[in-house]
Amino acid sequence: MNRSLAAGFIGALVLCGSSACFRSKLPPLEQYRLAPAPATANAGVDNMAGPLAGSVAVSRFLTPGVYGGDQIVYRIGDTGYGSYPNREWALPLGEMLGMLAEETMRADPLGTAVVYDPASRRQFAYQWQGAVRQFEEVNRDDRVFVSVHLEARLLRTADDSIIWIGDRSAELPVPRPNMTNIVDSLSAAARQVMRELVIDAKTAARKVSADHDTP
Repeated sequence: MNRSLAAGFIGALVLCGSSACFRSKLPPLEQYRLAPAPATANAGVDNMAGPLAGSVAVSRFLTPGVYGGDQIVYRIGDTGYGSYPNREWALPLGEMLGMLAEETMRADPLGTAVVYDPASRRQFAYQWQGAVRQFEEVNRDDRVFVSVHLEARLLRTADDSIIWIGDRSAELPVPRPNMTNIVDSLSAAARQVMRELVIDAKTAARKVSADHDTP
């Protein structure tokens, strides 16, 4: 979305002035999901058990503020936030990111097993929790980017202690901007950020394991 399109949409609402007119002018609903990783993305990844001697339960990511709705969020410059009225996530964003975290840890294990949204997290030795800080299309002049910033933490269930907490971000340009390419770029940025978070958590987990094994 660019500034002229945003201004045109707002202008149409002002001229319309009624809910019936609004419904007649609204484009058809479009729904999107985060794109899966390419089939070759995990080629050569070490699928041995991770550094933690226990299983990991993954929670749905928290999506505060503008990220908690169904609509896909865009930003104009650094501060102008909005959301598309007719372009939505087919599944809640926090749920898709939780499933992405599970997929990432299946390819590059953190523990002996990983399950997204189990019936009881207390039955797992560790818990992975996350939150969205940014997840949007970004418009700067005539160029379009995507920005993804996620935070995550790893807890030990037995005592609810934090083993690791961290955050990662990525901003990618969108070639030939259209909604499909924007969602594909958001998906690629989310996969990159999630991989980096898991790598960071594994580094911390190895230190915990080493300290535990030291007499």
